[in-house]
Amino acid sequence: MKQVALFFVVSGLASGCGSKSDSSACKTASTGVVQVDIVGLPEGANAKAWLSKGSSVYPITGNSDKPQLLQLDSGEYTVGVSTVTISDPIVRLAYAGTVSASSLEVCDGTDASLNVSYNIIPSSHRLWWGDTMGSSNTVAFDAESLRVSADVSASLAIQTAGTLPGAFDILGNLWVVDSAAGVGSLKRYSVYTFAADGMKSPDIVITSSELSGDVAGAASLAFDSSGNLWVGVVSTGKVVEFDVSHLGASGDVTPDVEITNVPSPNALAFDATHDLWVGAGDNVIAYNVARLSASTADPADISLSGLTSGAGALSNVLGLAFTSTQDLWVNWNGTFAFIESDELKSGALTPAIQITTDAPSPPQGLVLDESGALWFPYGGGKFAKLSKTQLGESGTVSPTVIISSSDIGEANSPAFFPAAAGLPLYSSLPL
Repeated sequence: MKQVALFFVVSGLASGCGSKSDSSACKTASTGVVQVDIVGLPEGANAKAWLSKGSSVYPITGNSDKPQLLQLDSGEYTVGVSTVTISDPIVRLAYAGTVSASSLEVCDGTDASLNVSYNIIPSSHRLWWGDTMGSSNTVAFDAESLRVSADVSASLAIQTAGTLPGAFDILGNLWVVDSAAGVGSLKRYSVYTFAADGMKSPDIVITSSELSGDVAGAASLAFDSSGNLWVGVVSTGKVVEFDVSHLGASGDVTPDVEITNVPSPNALAFDATHDLWVGAGDNVIAYNVARLSASTADPADISLSGLTSGAGALSNVLGLAFTSTQDLWVNWNGTFAFIESDELKSGALTPAIQITTDAPSPPQGLVLDESGALWFPYGGGKFAKLSKTQLGESGTVSPTVIISSSDIGEANSPAFFPAAAGLPLYSSLPL
């Protein structure tokens, strides 16, 4: 699969000794000075940008307090910038960076200048929920409102054609499934539409006959590490892949890969080795990464079923979440079961840790935050958190944090942007 690096460059030439056609003075000169001005970051946060020439890379790690000066050999340099994230125990705040030019020419005795600007990514620092019974079908809550149990208002309440379960791409855009009238499509909502409440319009719509079906059509989404989008389609028992090259513009698309004979693919997740895991009815199944480049109807490489401590069957997988240590949390119809990485193999397993709560109905989905805590729907306009400490042993557990909101009818399918650092998620930005 193709690998994608997260950086952005802006066309143009930074101020210096001139264009390529007028650079004779630079050909034999030795060094020059580049002044880098950085704006938009909060106090204490450092830029993530760089100048490169050949195999040499010169980092730009200054902040908004004062310019950074670089003395460099003369010549032409490529400029790049990446996203900066601000640490938080729940979900980080992210800033997207831009630079004033994509290349810069350094000359002896001539100062050059470069501007690096940052702006908050509007979808960041938030916990997102789908909502099946509220006035808005997608709602988000800022991290500050999630510290302790409280009745709070959503920081953003929007209407989308289609709702979570969805997936964030690496830029913070939200992708959702629209199964209205059984005609399935994928819709992207630009991160820059998340500044205010209200009805939103997608900027990209992907249609495909493989997404159509009854009301139980496309039901789960996950990006792989290369930015390809995988979709579980319950009505046809398939998992299909749309290559990243097809996701940049609206159109009718034939999936690049189809995995068939997958019963009820209600949840999708990728592990750190890029294998695909599927919540398939009552079981958790996996396909090795080596098989994901071509369509297949063959059985999965792993098929795992769960047992309660009393040897009863765990049923109805409603969510999957890998940890930073590549262990797996499975939501089996409201029982949160922890499976260590060396136990992820075919057969019947009794997970050593099985946690239940007093949620009034089985929660749809689960998500891990930056501290390793687990968030889940709590029913009746509420959602809740189990702390990392609470996740260490089996039992019926009362959440450490319960959030209620009149902006939620029935929460489902939680997601953070960015995803917690170290998790094998496409939207997990580096620290």
